[in-house]
Amino acid sequence: MNPTFKKFASLAAKIGVSASLLVYLFYSASQKPEFWDLIHGWRHWLWLRLGAAVLLVFAAVAITVYRWQILARTLGLEFSTREAMRVGFLGYAVNLMPLGIVGGDAVKAVFLSRLNPTRKTEAVATVFVDRVIGLVALLILASLGTLVIDIDQIGQQDQELQAKLLLLCRIVQGAAVGSVIASAILFIPGFTTSSLWNLLARIPVVGQVIHKLMSAMHVYRGRADQLLLAMGMSLCVHLIFVSMIYLIGGALLDASGRLTPQPRLLDHAVFVPVAMAAGTLPQGFFEWLLTIFYEAFSPGDTGNKGLLIALVYRVIQVVVAALGITPFLLLPNANSVIKGEELLDKSLLPKKDMATP
Repeated sequence: MNPTFKKFASLAAKIGVSASLLVYLFYSASQKPEFWDLIHGWRHWLWLRLGAAVLLVFAAVAITVYRWQILARTLGLEFSTREAMRVGFLGYAVNLMPLGIVGGDAVKAVFLSRLNPTRKTEAVATVFVDRVIGLVALLILASLGTLVIDIDQIGQQDQELQAKLLLLCRIVQGAAVGSVIASAILFIPGFTTSSLWNLLARIPVVGQVIHKLMSAMHVYRGRADQLLLAMGMSLCVHLIFVSMIYLIGGALLDASGRLTPQPRLLDHAVFVPVAMAAGTLPQGFFEWLLTIFYEAFSPGDTGNKGLLIALVYRVIQVVVAALGITPFLLLPNANSVIKGEELLDKSLLPKKDMATP
């Protein structure tokens, strides 16, 4: 099969899945008059709260980018905070496209690779570790939330729904425990210096990649303080997103200017991280999960308010991405960057190569 056609078919499939799911969600929501009451009541929405939600998302993205910079500097890959923010927000904008987080991570990896052409593997390692830490923190936060919720009070006594939610809680808890154990393996004495890695390093083509990756992991193992800092920043980011979704829900009023039913903030700490994890999939799955969870955890019928919240959040993402990349687009050679001809102005290149730790 032609590689170009294969890539086009894959992209078309992702867009098709996302579009189909969103169409289904809209159709389901349109069957409830309460949903249209929410939309028609946009004049009553509390716009100050929505503005605060924009600031929260902007802050969360900035913290995430700074976390990545800390992990990169731990490996000796130096670049300024301004450069990190510039490329980080560009990657965030790419995340909103059908490619998802893979595209955004690729932007950051290419950025570091261009700055450090002899350390491309380490550049990729920073992005990988950054993503893993974020996911582990997400699972930890969600699992902690599952320990304090009362399943019997959820779903309006719907036993089938309660059974599904209980199963989901157990899955989240198991995933959290598994991710913590897997992360802890890195700190087992001798793991990163095992002779096994030397044997694997002799494998043609991939051997050197494995060797460099384990060297990067060895450096991270010796800087547990930086990993813990990154973990703390990740938990802070996820708590910001929990608060942001709760804030949006409290800002959307019906056509009469009245607040519709809304889950407790503590309940948000359970289902928002799970829905956010679905954000790694093609667009549409986040909206689908958030709609289901919001209805299940709400004390009354919300008229598919969860879908509207998800859509407002998507709009906020676009606004934040635009605010973040605007300074980047105003830079010289911005057009060539967007076209992929150059990632950075040559003046941004380091004056000397960084030595491998």
